[in-house]
Amino acid sequence: MEKWEEIKVLYVEDDENTRNSLERFLRRRFGKTFTATDGEQGLEIFEDQNPDICIVDILLPGINGLDMIKKMQEINPKCKYIITSTVKDIQTILAAVDLKIESYIIKPLDTTELEEKLKAVSDNILKERNSGNKVNLFLKLEKKKTIEEELRKEIVALVKKTSGRGPRDMVVFINEDRIDINIYGSFTVLERSLLNDIRNFGHVEEGRKLYYKHISSDIVSMIKNRTGIMTHLTDVQINCSKDKEKLTFIIES
Repeated sequence: MEKWEEIKVLYVEDDENTRNSLERFLRRRFGKTFTATDGEQGLEIFEDQNPDICIVDILLPGINGLDMIKKMQEINPKCKYIITSTVKDIQTILAAVDLKIESYIIKPLDTTELEEKLKAVSDNILKERNSGNKVNLFLKLEKKKTIEEELRKEIVALVKKTSGRGPRDMVVFINEDRIDINIYGSFTVLERSLLNDIRNFGHVEEGRKLYYKHISSDIVSMIKNRTGIMTHLTDVQINCSKDKEKLTFIIES
């Protein structure tokens, strides 16, 4: 059985039985597996977790699978896609080809076929990472998850010290070309009070962006001390309605 510890997979399927069955199959093979029940949830998880592979059913409630993939490709063009569907219509298949989908598998799923497709896609992803990758050697370290956890604790402490409130949760993930930090539940009492009025959302968002830019040099130093890698902050995303934030640090060559 293949095991790809460094690869993240997102599976979007509205049928509960199919989703639960394949989720177990995926968790035995990949380091991190996420599932979504529809296109909207799929996009939300995609933005948070930045998976390497998405397995997508076409006939989803709300936004359909192909439209969801188009939006995902705008966010991260490097992600690979495998479509699973009962649809055999040639126009739908051609539309999937136009989106440069890796594979189109007709339901009911043959797990042997799926595993073959996943092996080919996963091996290519790892091959790309290992050829001229900025952090090729670092990604091979067995202590990667430990370093992510150490960074998480340090950044949580920094946020608590500088803002007066520690986040409810934080996830740090080191990719081949960037470091993503997802932060949940970090708004202060004052900010929460301001957010009772939707007209204040923009002010709170700008304030949080300025705050993270202010402490970004400290985070860069923490990353450098833990990994030896130089980075710089390139993106800050604030979601006031869901009390979550995402920081992206690009790894310098």
